[in-house]
Amino acid sequence: MPHYSEPKCGVCHQLTSKVRLYAKKVVFTKVGSLNTVRSRTRLWICNTCLEDDPDWNAEAYSGPGHTSPALERIEERRAGK
Repeated sequence: MPHYSEPKCGVCHQLTSKVRLYAKKVVFTKVGSLNTVRSRTRLWICNTCLEDDPDWNAEAYSGPGHTSPALERIEERRAGK
């Protein structure tokens, strides 16, 4: 967001304090690296609208490469599969 914009929610467009806003960002990094390649602020969101945001409520990523096969076998045994 530009530094000269008004502190308002990007969803409901109500003016509020910057302290009460969350910055919804997109961050790109290489896998296994802590260095950020590129990041962007996509939206400022107030507390009320944050609860209805689909990205805020999305499940954590657990796809390929996120866990090791050995850890997956241990978790399957614990679950009794």
